[in-house]
Amino acid sequence: MNIRNTLVAALLFAAFAAVGCGGSGPASPASPSNGNLGSTNRDTAKVEPKILKDEAGPDGSRIVVRQLENGDEVSVRRWESGAVKKVTKRVKDGSTKVIRVVMRDGKVYRLGDPAAIEHAMDWTADQIADAARKLGKDIDGPGADPAPAQQAPAASNRK
Repeated sequence: MNIRNTLVAALLFAAFAAVGCGGSGPASPASPSNGNLGSTNRDTAKVEPKILKDEAGPDGSRIVVRQLENGDEVSVRRWESGAVKKVTKRVKDGSTKVIRVVMRDGKVYRLGDPAAIEHAMDWTADQIADAARKLGKDIDGPGADPAPAQQAPAASNRK
Protein backbone atom coordinates (compact mmCIF):
# COMPACT_ATOMS: atom_id res chain seq x y z
CA MET A 1 0.00 0.00 0.00
CA ASN A 2 2.94 2.28 0.57
CA ILE A 3 3.97 2.15 -3.09
CA ARG A 4 0.39 2.82 -4.14
CA ASN A 5 0.18 5.96 -1.95
CA THR A 6 3.50 7.19 -3.29
CA LEU A 7 2.34 6.62 -6.88
CA VAL A 8 -0.98 8.44 -6.29
CA ALA A 9 0.85 11.37 -4.64
CA ALA A 10 3.30 11.58 -7.55
CA LEU A 11 0.45 11.57 -10.09
CA LEU A 12 -1.46 14.25 -8.19
CA PHE A 13 1.68 16.39 -7.95
CA ALA A 14 2.29 16.03 -11.69
CA ALA A 15 -1.33 16.94 -12.48
CA PHE A 16 -1.24 20.04 -10.28
CA ALA A 17 2.08 21.11 -11.76
CA ALA A 18 0.80 20.69 -15.30
CA VAL A 19 -2.42 22.64 -14.65
CA GLY A 20 -0.69 25.40 -12.76
CA CYS A 21 -2.38 25.38 -9.42
CA GLY A 22 -1.34 28.25 -7.28
CA GLY A 23 -3.34 31.23 -8.46
CA SER A 24 -6.35 32.45 -6.60
CA GLY A 25 -9.03 34.31 -8.51
CA PRO A 26 -9.27 34.76 -12.25
CA ALA A 27 -6.17 34.31 -14.32
CA SER A 28 -4.66 37.45 -15.78
CA PRO A 29 -4.58 37.65 -19.58
CA ALA A 30 -1.31 36.42 -20.98
CA SER A 31 0.19 36.53 -24.39
CA PRO A 32 -0.46 33.39 -26.40
CA SER A 33 2.08 30.64 -26.17
CA ASN A 34 1.85 30.06 -29.90
CA GLY A 35 4.28 32.43 -31.61
CA ASN A 36 2.23 32.31 -34.83
CA LEU A 37 -0.65 34.19 -33.23
CA GLY A 38 1.29 37.39 -32.76
CA SER A 39 1.41 39.64 -29.76
CA THR A 40 -1.80 40.69 -28.05
CA ASN A 41 -0.09 43.65 -26.40
CA ARG A 42 -0.67 46.67 -28.65
CA ASP A 43 1.01 49.21 -26.39
CA THR A 44 3.81 51.09 -28.09
CA ALA A 45 6.10 53.63 -26.57
CA LYS A 46 5.88 56.94 -28.37
CA VAL A 47 9.24 58.59 -28.64
CA GLU A 48 9.19 62.36 -28.67
CA PRO A 49 11.32 63.97 -31.38
CA LYS A 50 14.49 65.70 -30.26
CA ILE A 51 14.17 69.51 -30.43
CA LEU A 52 17.28 70.93 -32.05
CA LYS A 53 16.21 74.58 -32.16
CA ASP A 54 13.34 76.66 -30.75
CA GLU A 55 13.75 80.36 -31.37
CA ALA A 56 12.06 83.53 -32.52
CA GLY A 57 12.23 84.02 -36.26
CA PRO A 58 12.06 87.16 -38.34
CA ASP A 59 8.80 89.17 -38.51
CA GLY A 60 7.24 87.79 -35.33
CA SER A 61 7.36 84.12 -36.27
CA ARG A 62 8.54 81.14 -34.21
CA ILE A 63 10.87 78.46 -35.64
CA VAL A 64 11.11 74.97 -34.15
CA VAL A 65 13.48 72.36 -35.63
CA ARG A 66 13.00 68.73 -34.54
CA GLN A 67 14.94 65.59 -35.34
CA LEU A 68 12.80 62.49 -35.84
CA GLU A 69 13.76 58.93 -34.88
CA ASN A 70 14.76 58.14 -38.46
CA GLY A 71 17.17 61.12 -38.57
CA ASP A 72 15.00 63.43 -40.68
CA GLU A 73 14.85 67.07 -39.60
CA VAL A 74 11.53 68.92 -39.64
CA SER A 75 11.52 72.72 -39.44
CA VAL A 76 8.21 74.43 -38.64
CA ARG A 77 7.79 78.20 -38.74
CA ARG A 78 4.54 79.63 -37.33
CA TRP A 79 2.93 83.06 -37.30
CA GLU A 80 0.27 84.25 -34.84
CA SER A 81 -1.34 86.52 -37.45
CA GLY A 82 -1.18 87.31 -41.14
CA ALA A 83 -1.98 85.36 -44.30
CA VAL A 84 0.49 82.53 -43.61
CA LYS A 85 -0.21 80.27 -40.64
CA LYS A 86 2.85 78.00 -40.92
CA VAL A 87 5.57 76.67 -43.22
CA THR A 88 6.94 73.15 -42.87
CA LYS A 89 10.21 71.92 -44.36
CA ARG A 90 11.45 68.32 -44.03
CA VAL A 91 15.08 67.44 -44.69
CA LYS A 92 15.39 63.77 -45.64
CA ASP A 93 18.75 62.27 -46.58
CA GLY A 94 20.26 65.76 -46.72
CA SER A 95 17.77 67.27 -49.17
CA THR A 96 14.34 68.89 -49.25
CA LYS A 97 12.09 68.41 -52.27
CA VAL A 98 9.15 70.63 -51.26
CA ILE A 99 7.90 72.86 -48.50
CA ARG A 100 4.33 72.95 -47.25
CA VAL A 101 2.68 76.34 -46.74
CA VAL A 102 -0.55 76.49 -44.71
CA MET A 103 -2.53 79.69 -45.18
CA ARG A 104 -4.80 81.14 -42.52
CA ASP A 105 -7.80 80.77 -44.92
CA GLY A 106 -7.30 76.98 -44.92
CA LYS A 107 -5.50 76.56 -48.24
CA VAL A 108 -2.40 74.36 -48.28
CA TYR A 109 0.30 74.70 -50.93
CA ARG A 110 3.17 72.40 -51.90
CA LEU A 111 6.04 74.47 -53.16
CA GLY A 112 9.03 72.89 -54.92
CA ASP A 113 10.82 76.09 -55.98
CA PRO A 114 14.50 75.81 -54.91
CA ALA A 115 14.71 79.47 -53.82
CA ALA A 116 11.55 79.15 -51.71
CA ILE A 117 12.84 75.95 -50.12
CA GLU A 118 16.17 77.58 -49.29
CA HIS A 119 14.59 80.71 -47.79
CA ALA A 120 11.48 79.21 -46.13
CA MET A 121 12.82 79.97 -42.66
CA ASP A 122 14.04 83.53 -43.35
CA TRP A 123 11.70 85.14 -45.91
CA THR A 124 8.87 87.31 -44.62
CA ALA A 125 5.37 85.85 -44.48
CA ASP A 126 4.34 88.07 -47.42
CA GLN A 127 7.20 86.74 -49.56
CA ILE A 128 6.28 83.15 -48.71
CA ALA A 129 2.58 83.80 -49.42
CA ASP A 130 3.40 85.35 -52.82
CA ALA A 131 5.65 82.43 -53.78
CA ALA A 132 3.05 79.89 -52.65
CA ARG A 133 0.24 81.53 -54.64
CA LYS A 134 2.35 81.98 -57.79
CA LEU A 135 4.48 78.83 -57.81
CA GLY A 136 2.83 76.39 -55.42
CA LYS A 137 0.24 73.71 -55.99
CA ASP A 138 -2.97 74.07 -53.95
CA ILE A 139 -3.29 70.59 -52.43
CA ASP A 140 -5.87 71.00 -49.70
CA GLY A 141 -8.41 73.41 -48.36
CA PRO A 142 -11.11 75.59 -49.93
CA GLY A 143 -10.79 75.95 -53.66
CA ALA A 144 -8.48 72.97 -54.18
CA ASP A 145 -9.06 70.70 -57.14
CA PRO A 146 -11.04 67.64 -56.02
CA ALA A 147 -9.26 64.32 -56.12
CA PRO A 148 -10.19 62.07 -59.05
CA ALA A 149 -12.27 59.84 -56.72
CA GLN A 150 -14.33 62.89 -55.69
CA GLN A 151 -15.07 64.08 -59.21
CA ALA A 152 -18.42 63.32 -60.80
CA PRO A 153 -18.40 60.11 -62.85
CA ALA A 154 -18.34 60.49 -66.61
CA ALA A 155 -21.64 60.11 -68.42
CA SER A 156 -22.22 56.70 -69.90
CA ASN A 157 -23.61 56.06 -73.38
CA ARG A 158 -25.17 52.74 -72.39
CA LYS A 159 -28.94 52.38 -72.25
